[in-house]
Order: sequence, then C-alpha cells, then structure tokens
Amino acid sequence: MTRVLYVLPELTAHQTTAAQVRAAALLPLIAEQTDLMVLTFSGAGDSPVGVVGLPEERIVRVPRADISAASLALGTVLARPRAFRRFDTPAGREALAAAIRAQQPDIVHFDGFATLGLMEVVARVRPQSRIIAHVHDAQSARMERYTSMGSLLNRVQKTREYRKSLQFESRGLGIAALTLVDSDEDRDYLRRQIGSDTVETLPLGFNPESFTPDGPKAELVQPAIVYSGSMKADQSVDAAVFLAHEVMPLVWRTAPEAQLYIVGGGPTEKVRALEGERIHVTGFVDDLAAYLRASSVYACPLRLGSGMRTRVVEALACGTSMVATSMAVRGLGNPADGVAWVQADTAPEFAQAVLRTLASTDATMGGRAAVFAYGNYSWSSIASRLVDYYSKVTEQ
Repeated sequence: MTRVLYVLPELTAHQTTAAQVRAAALLPLIAEQTDLMVLTFSGAGDSPVGVVGLPEERIVRVPRADISAASLALGTVLARPRAFRRFDTPAGREALAAAIRAQQPDIVHFDGFATLGLMEVVARVRPQSRIIAHVHDAQSARMERYTSMGSLLNRVQKTREYRKSLQFESRGLGIAALTLVDSDEDRDYLRRQIGSDTVETLPLGFNPESFTPDGPKAELVQPAIVYSGSMKADQSVDAAVFLAHEVMPLVWRTAPEAQLYIVGGGPTEKVRALEGERIHVTGFVDDLAAYLRASSVYACPLRLGSGMRTRVVEALACGTSMVATSMAVRGLGNPADGVAWVQADTAPEFAQAVLRTLASTDATMGGRAAVFAYGNYSWSSIASRLVDYYSKVTEQ
C-alpha cells in the first residue's frame, strides 16, 4: 500500500472554503486506499479535528505561526512568496522532517500553494519520496488579476507577489514529480510556465449525501436568486457587489419582485452594506443545500480568482437552474450553453440570462444540471482519480 504523507494548512469542523471542503471530503477516502499520515497546522485555542477512519496518532499537529500584518508586509520585500511565511517556520520544518523519518513516505502531498515552501524539507530529508504539489490554481494568474485593483500600495504589493509567484512556478515547481490543479485552463497555463507536462487536473467535487435535488427547501420569498460562497474572500465580495449594484437593477426593471439572497459565512462590512428590502445577506447557514433547492435561479457572477469552484458544482447537484460567468465555471468542461447552465459575463448579458431563466418553461434544466454533476464530480470518483495519480507517480 502506498505510504502518503499529506500536508495541509488546517483541519476544521466547519468548512467555509473550497480547500477545507475538499480536504474534509477526500482525506477519509484516501485513508481507505493508502497508508495515510496527515500533517496539519492549528492555531492557539483551536479544537482538534480528526479525519474519519484515521487514528489520531496518524495526525501530526503543528502550531500555526501567528503572522502579524507587519510581518506579512515584510514578506512582500523578501524573495519568496509571502504566503509561505505562515507554514514554512522552524516548527513546521522540524515536524515535517520528523514525520518523514517516521513514516518513510512514498509520496508527500502538499495541499495548497502556501505549504509549498516546505517542499525543500522533503528533498533534504528523503529525496526518494515523490512530491505532489497540489496548488489548485495558477497562483500567478490569480495574482495578476489583482495588480490593477485597490490602492497604489496594494497594487505595488500585488505586483511584487505576482512576480514572485511567477518565478516560483517556473523554477520552484520543478522539484515536484506532479503538480495538480483544479481546471484544464490552469493545467495548460502551468505546463507552459514549467516547460513540462508534469501538471494534471484534479477537479473539485461535492458530497452527494448533502447536495441532492430532493430534500428540504429554505423558506425564501420568490422568485429567489441565490448566490453563495465565503463572503470574506475578495472574489466573493467582488461578485456580490457586482450582482447587487450592476446586475439586479437591470433585473428589477422587468421583475421588480425578484429577491436576492447572498448566502455564506464571514460577510464583510462591504457585503453587509448591500442588505436592503430586496437583498438578504444571511451569513453562514447550516443547510446550504436547502437554499440552493429553494432558488429560482442560482447566480454565480465571479470575475476574479482562478481554479474551479465548489459552489457551482454543489448548485448543479441540487438541480438548480444556474447562470454563471465564464470565470465561475472554469474546470467544468464545455457542455453546450443551456444544457447544464447559462453562461454570461457582462452585467446586461447576466441580467438577461437571469430573466430568461426566471421566465423559462423548461422544467428539465435543473435535472440536466444534477445529472451533469453526479456524472462527473462525486468525491469518491475524484478520490479514485487521485489514488491513480499516486500509483503513476510511484511507478516513475
């Protein structure tokens, strides 16, 4: 059985980001098929969270560095991406080296760009262990989109981080036997950056026990347009503001009764300020699927970021009629427009697509969406694909 040491930023009981959802879903499935050990980081006062099916002694917990704003600002000046500073610490390096010596892993799987500063430890302690760099998206492509946003200081910092991530991708990722990303677009981008075909796609998935077309529905005022995500992330905030300020006023000209529900934990003040008579900001909800099922339209107008979005797969799995930007559906392949969702990018196009979907008499679109999701993105099928990658890497 393949020995895998899986390094990830955190284990959390309440998953609010795609990375947290992915880890919570995949790790129990990987534990069934490999000899798994997990190394994770936790802050002071965090309650320990385990992995289903994995004994506690197989989890190494490392104190997470408390990085101040000043320290992060200093990280911008240094040569390496500042995201590394949170995990590439003396405690992190020591714990990883000890875990490698104890397990003698065939594969060390780094989950997330911020953990990649520790890859050098593997090369030093056990160079025969194969490294998988699971970056999920192309960091430089994502950073580039932020270089023209915000204050002058923010633009300078983002430009600096963009250049550092670009350099790391072209030079630092070469140490990995395999780099994994969520979408084919990011795969092709990084293959060009690295100059090699050692980049593959591992898409995001959904939990078929939680996200199904059948089940309870939230009590929403109809017609209900729902948008979901982690409402403290820059890309989610940007999409919420775009939807509320630029799309919905166009929708309301024709459908003044339409209600917008912005659903997700950690809403910033900017998101909270959107709340009004026809805009509802819910914050975290216990049953996201109930909101998805109750929606007349699921709207996902993401314009920033990269990679693939768990939120859109979950919406499709619930049989929701979806309108999304091309950025939102990255990684989902290219089914004919209208088969599983309607795609629109500008505010007028998006508003018209929402109105057409609200007025549509096609009752089968949601069913097609669910069939598409179940046929391609269950976590069990994605875990099997990952284990296949493990086998191929160890055979190299």
